[in-house]
Amino acid sequence: MPAQPGTAPKATTQIDLEELLGTQVARTPATEPSRIRWDRALGKRIRHRRTQLGLSMGAVAANIGCTYQQVQKYELGRNAIKAALLPVLAETLTVPVTWFFESSEA
Repeated sequence: MPAQPGTAPKATTQIDLEELLGTQVARTPATEPSRIRWDRALGKRIRHRRTQLGLSMGAVAANIGCTYQQVQKYELGRNAIKAALLPVLAETLTVPVTWFFESSEA
């Protein structure tokens, strides 16, 4: 019986033959770009150094001129750190600017 005008046809369930037969090609998850891995590794180092110094995110934020939420995003690797911010952040964490490039985790 044909579908009435203005009504949607009934959805049919489809069977995936490859899944049923077990011949599916295993898909590897897409790897994240190296820049994201770098941002995360750098964020871990920044958090480690901040806690070593006993600084709060708010204190770091006040020194570098942003919010503590932004510092949190830097530490989690959600936002990349701008190059212009590195000298100020290095001074706040009492490390040389080259310290940011010493990580081999990324």
